[in-house]
Amino acid sequence: MFELRYTFHKIAAQSLQEKTSPTMVICWADVVLQKVAKAAVVLAGGIVSDCLASEAYSSLTRYKEEEALRAAAQLPCTFRVCGQYLY
Repeated sequence: MFELRYTFHKIAAQSLQEKTSPTMVICWADVVLQKVAKAAVVLAGGIVSDCLASEAYSSLTRYKEEEALRAAAQLPCTFRVCGQYLY
């Protein structure tokens, strides 16, 4: 998964124009990693009702999902680098 992610990030970064401001590249692999992380938290902690799921808090829920995607996009290129933080 990390190898595919690296490849797609590289392709997307090459397609950006050099004159644009610094941009974070997010690809489909980042979305998959975000969903896997969310599922892992639910499985580890049990299914809990999300109080932010109501209509009044939709902007906070959207912000939480955007931040999770941004965090997934900042993961290292290889899983070997992630492994050193797990111990």
